[in-house]
Amino acid sequence: MDAPLQPFQGPRPSVRQSRMISRQPQRTGPGRYVLEIYAAQRPQRAFWVEAVSSQRKVVVAQQWVQADSDGRIRMPLGLDHAIDDLEIRAWLSHAETLAVDDYALVRTPAQRPRS
Repeated sequence: MDAPLQPFQGPRPSVRQSRMISRQPQRTGPGRYVLEIYAAQRPQRAFWVEAVSSQRKVVVAQQWVQADSDGRIRMPLGLDHAIDDLEIRAWLSHAETLAVDDYALVRTPAQRPRS
């Protein structure tokens, strides 16, 4: 005989939908980058940010992020090969707001091997 169901503890799951952050697809070469997003309005809790390519079908990077007190979100991103159509999107519930002031994909310098 099955045991009775236990009451659910924790936050209720919510349906999330993708919202585009990038304004247009961007050609991006291989290398290491940091995605910086500056948001005037942002969710109070963490959410997913993804870098996608191939008409939004291939997820290149994904991270659970939360903005700092200044509204800045930073996400490391490494690309093994060039991407013709890199786009950035966030996954938010219908009640969450993300108003992006600006965003940038900043190349980070290659690290020298330690000897």
